[in-house]
Amino acid sequence: MLNKRLRNNYNYLMNKRIFFTLSAILVLTLGSCGLAVPTEINVYLHLDNGESVKTLRVPLGYAVTKIEGPKRENSEFEKWYKDINLTTEFNHAWLTEPTHLYAGYNLNKIKVAELINQTTLSSVVTIEVYNTPNYFGAQTGIAQGSGVIFHEDADGYYALTNNHVTVKPQKDDYDYNQIFYVLDSDHKIKFLAERIHQLNTYDLAIIRFKSIKDYHVAPFSYLPVYAGRDVIAIGSPLGVYNQITYGKTLGSGEVELGDEPYLSNVRFPVLVHNAEIDHGSSGGPLFNHKLQVAGINFASGNNGNGQNVSVSIPTAKVFEYFQIVGGIFSDIT
Repeated sequence: MLNKRLRNNYNYLMNKRIFFTLSAILVLTLGSCGLAVPTEINVYLHLDNGESVKTLRVPLGYAVTKIEGPKRENSEFEKWYKDINLTTEFNHAWLTEPTHLYAGYNLNKIKVAELINQTTLSSVVTIEVYNTPNYFGAQTGIAQGSGVIFHEDADGYYALTNNHVTVKPQKDDYDYNQIFYVLDSDHKIKFLAERIHQLNTYDLAIIRFKSIKDYHVAPFSYLPVYAGRDVIAIGSPLGVYNQITYGKTLGSGEVELGDEPYLSNVRFPVLVHNAEIDHGSSGGPLFNHKLQVAGINFASGNNGNGQNVSVSIPTAKVFEYFQIVGGIFSDIT
């Protein structure tokens, strides 16, 4: 009996020793497989200022406050966001995993207002349309809209506006000619103009006029516009010349208009924003923070949630329209 008990104890000790040996080997094996906790992580900074995405290699637990806020023209850095549309603020104090950060800014409205008065406003015009009967009768005004000068050559200045501002109503049953006038930003001189082209499916039209004065030719933005970005609308709503309103982009969407299709028959996604516009703003420019044309305003209304919104033809569609017109306008894109 004694020998048997000793033998069993010996087996127990041997099994325990084997277990401990296997455990030690397992720990060593796991350590050699590279499963150690990382000490550094990648942070991807989307700066939205013309620079490419910046990659930082930082220690695990790096404080977000240590990341320097980027600089952007006519803007002040606000905060970092989790998404490209700037809807969710990144509110963690520490970085614990690979992260994408998107820069949000506040527009420096004082600086922007100075730049608008110095140069940009000179590119914004008011367009008036009159009917002149081919028989005896008085000339009557039928429409007023806005426009933006986008090109200049030996034949004059070219302004972009909406088709529904310039097109002849189909309901009229009498014979007349349309006369177009352009009022510059000072609204002291009225230039006789001519319509070069118009297209209802883009709700865009081109007006040309000549002047001995020099005007600013507004540049276009070639970049996509995401939600949450600063925009500035300029136009002449309700006869109030050179009204400037500020807002943010809300995204893109399709709209249903009350106009007849021959006036405006836009079926593609348009740029939605909340910079206020009204009747008379049609055809006016929507500028980005760099005062580049990001869209052409053409309507306003309700988004179905009780929110008043404005809509613009995005520059990507403006460039498509230029290709359709052809000629000198093909080179603008």
